[in-house]
Amino acid sequence: MHTTRTRKSVVSERGPIHPVVAKLAAGACAGVCGQTVSYPLDTIRRILQVQDLKAEGHKDAIRYSGMIDAATRIVRTEGPGALYRGILPNYIKVIPSVSISFLAFENAKEALTRSLTDEGV
Repeated sequence: MHTTRTRKSVVSERGPIHPVVAKLAAGACAGVCGQTVSYPLDTIRRILQVQDLKAEGHKDAIRYSGMIDAATRIVRTEGPGALYRGILPNYIKVIPSVSISFLAFENAKEALTRSLTDEGV
């Protein structure tokens, strides 16, 4: 059995991009997209977790009955940007983390695929 391999490459206006750089960029994009989608839910979770701590000693502290109540009241009073407060430090953490994880996964997958293909499995 004969197999031919083609190397996938990303081409920019300046020429081909190194596969490692392309994989790191893909991982960074995936991390940013994932955090952008999930961050508002994480913000609401944190607010609900600390609301009882804030309420101690403050009889006029804001109390939310659940996620929907918290989300609607926060957006209504502070605007939708309030759900994304603090996302920049999170991006600084997520971009290198997900990029490196994605690169490691893709390289391991390629190595295993190559190994199994060479063995004829």
